[in-house]
Amino acid sequence: MEKSAKADLKNMSLHSQATLRIKDSITGNLIYIDPFEIAIREKADMILITHPHGDHCDFNSIAKLYSPGTSVLAPKECIDAITVVNKKDLVAVEPKMSLEIKKVKIRTMPAYNIVPSRLHAHPKENGWVGYVLFVNDEVVYHAGDTDNIPELTELKDLVNLGFLPIGDTFTMNVNEAVEAVKTLNPDIAVPMHYKRLLKEKALQEADRFKKEVEKSGKTKVEIFPDGG
Repeated sequence: MEKSAKADLKNMSLHSQATLRIKDSITGNLIYIDPFEIAIREKADMILITHPHGDHCDFNSIAKLYSPGTSVLAPKECIDAITVVNKKDLVAVEPKMSLEIKKVKIRTMPAYNIVPSRLHAHPKENGWVGYVLFVNDEVVYHAGDTDNIPELTELKDLVNLGFLPIGDTFTMNVNEAVEAVKTLNPDIAVPMHYKRLLKEKALQEADRFKKEVEKSGKTKVEIFPDGG
């Protein structure tokens, strides 16, 4: 994937936890990543799941977005648990795969914990993922639940839009996410997966992430009012 010269968040919205909704203006596909607590029913063309935790592999939300023909990508552990999708529409993924589905180029990245207090939450050996997609003529990285892992160097200077968790309990905290942004060097970074965990501190931490990132490089930070 080649990084685009432009970067904006048009046709994208971030919702509960790590739910990213993308309408791809190039292919027309409606794509959801980690849909959680979805309130509306609409037909997605693709649903991408990063790992089997209930706030990422939410069966009720998948059912609201799925229709026969919707491609559902997920690690095998999640695939084996999904019963609301026809088997022919399920695609098992693992880290470091390159795919093209419905004319959308997709790359899977490892997503795991390296901080000792979190190792139990997202072990590397589980083979859970983040996703890199080429949509809207941009390279978009959704990190899933991860720490600031060494593999992020593989994406250095390649990402237009980076969606990164900052919640701390099971993922990077703000300081670690700022360092991850320095590695990735995206045009725009968006914090996610923090409101439930940080509660009343959530917006303060998102603002701190924005200030720390923007004072240290060219990356701009956008905060979705309903996201994270």
